[in-house]
Amino acid sequence: MCILCHQLVGQDDWTDAALGSEAHRAARDRRQQVVDAILRCYGLRFRDDPVASIGMISDGKGRAEVASGLAEIWPAASRLASGVIDPLDPALLKQLDGDDDH
Repeated sequence: MCILCHQLVGQDDWTDAALGSEAHRAARDRRQQVVDAILRCYGLRFRDDPVASIGMISDGKGRAEVASGLAEIWPAASRLASGVIDPLDPALLKQLDGDDDH
């Protein structure tokens, strides 16, 4: 489904639960930062659409996938990375924890 069609029929993700307008925006921004940090470890980038419940994952080589909510991010990123991406992988978490020190 293209981005335009998805925006017309898209559904809210459970992670977008109403927390108040400012809290919702802050939570969404933080989620975008965390997902992008994880995907950067695999040479990918994540951009969140602030209006719709979609995100764009790209590999910097011209390939991209649209993900609707968190549940679709990991399979889409795995297809682009040509390998399974596990956001709870202990080695990845250790690497991310080390990145916070910089």
